[in-house]
Amino acid sequence: MHRIERDGVMPPAGCHSLAILLLGAAIGAGCSQAALCQDAALAAPRPRVPALEQSQEAARSSSAVSPSTSKTETAGLGDVARVPYTPGLSLEPDCFAKAELAVVFPHLSSFLNAPVSLGENGLLTTVALRNARLDATVSPLFQIGAFRFGPGYAELALTYQFLVTDGTDFFPAFGNLGPTLIRSRLNLQTLSLDYVRNDCSLGWDTLLSWEVGPRLQVVFFDTQAESAASFEQARNYFFGAGLHAGCTATKPLTNGLALFGRLDAAFLGGYNTAQNFVVGTNDPLTGAGSGSASRQQSQFAPTLFVQAGLSWTPTRLPCLHLRGGYQFEQWYNLGRVDNSRGDLSAQGFFFTCELSH
Repeated sequence: MHRIERDGVMPPAGCHSLAILLLGAAIGAGCSQAALCQDAALAAPRPRVPALEQSQEAARSSSAVSPSTSKTETAGLGDVARVPYTPGLSLEPDCFAKAELAVVFPHLSSFLNAPVSLGENGLLTTVALRNARLDATVSPLFQIGAFRFGPGYAELALTYQFLVTDGTDFFPAFGNLGPTLIRSRLNLQTLSLDYVRNDCSLGWDTLLSWEVGPRLQVVFFDTQAESAASFEQARNYFFGAGLHAGCTATKPLTNGLALFGRLDAAFLGGYNTAQNFVVGTNDPLTGAGSGSASRQQSQFAPTLFVQAGLSWTPTRLPCLHLRGGYQFEQWYNLGRVDNSRGDLSAQGFFFTCELSH
């Protein structure tokens, strides 16, 4: 018998099983729907943040540098030596100054002669004079080098040298003039602009220095012959310009000492070497008379210069260089006009002091 409750009717037992199945199906469907929603949320595009994207793009640009940009930056920062250099004249800190004193014994070999007309009557006489022996003298040389076209280039140096002396001879009988006093004078000035390169290695522990450049040279010499009855004078003016080149080889020894030898040669063109001749007589028979003559001629004048000796550089003062030794110099064709001639040589001992920075 079935009992009827006041609130309703009792469900049968099979209804419980059906309810449990329906509840399980509903729970499975809910889980599947939740999984699909989660996958859709992950696949959906995220909202864009401009500031964050800019920072990320800047980081990627800084980390990824192209090869050309990296090479350029490296060359600009770490490889400065590869940057091409444009030469320009500049004052460099490695300047130097040199002073040289040479005690020389000059020898002038001149014979100046020309016909001279005396007075209005046209009487011709010949002035033919040989020079007197010249006295020993000191010949200074000064050189300054400070300008350079750039690192690794040679430098420019200005060199000035002069030689001034005179001498007298007395002859008890000089031709038909009787006792005669002969006096000769010499004045030589040289100016050079040199392109100087120092300390080039030759091997065998030997260093070579060389220089080349233009040179100007002015030389004056004359001879006077004076007696009781006459006066004669012959003067020579030489102005030459050309090129010169020289080299110095140095062989270091020990304790700053070194052997060195120097050779220099110049080839100058003498422009219109001029010679003037003056004569004056006071003859009781013919009376007083005077006359003059001049002539000129262009001529090439080579020069040769040799030095040899010792040099010393103190270990505690490497900027100081001292040299000393023997030198010889020869000037050719200083007075070559027609049949006149004039050559000069000088030899002696020198001392050089050089300061470098």
